[in-house]
Amino acid sequence: MLPWSLSHLGTDRGRIRPPAPLYSDAVAIEEHEPHTLTLTVLMTPETANFAGNVHGGHLLKVLDQVAYSCASRFTRHYCVTAAVDRVVFRQPVHVGELVTFWPR
Repeated sequence: MLPWSLSHLGTDRGRIRPPAPLYSDAVAIEEHEPHTLTLTVLMTPETANFAGNVHGGHLLKVLDQVAYSCASRFTRHYCVTAAVDRVVFRQPVHVGELVTFWPR
């Protein structure tokens, strides 16, 4: 089981989540409960690949930022990613979509 989830447009396994507020830099971080956070990112044209989808490397970059935020809050120390063994992209992410990350 992966320690994070990736969900499009504020849904997570059929449950609708309230949308996060957007800021001018198109990134919003919210804290819902103690020791939890969400990161919502607007996928902009700069993140697109040749097919018009968001490049997987960009999604991995954001994923790493979310993992760092979660780990550093939990440990209260500087953390680094040692390895990413496997990532499965289940469906494409398109430019203009909001992608919400919920670390667990």
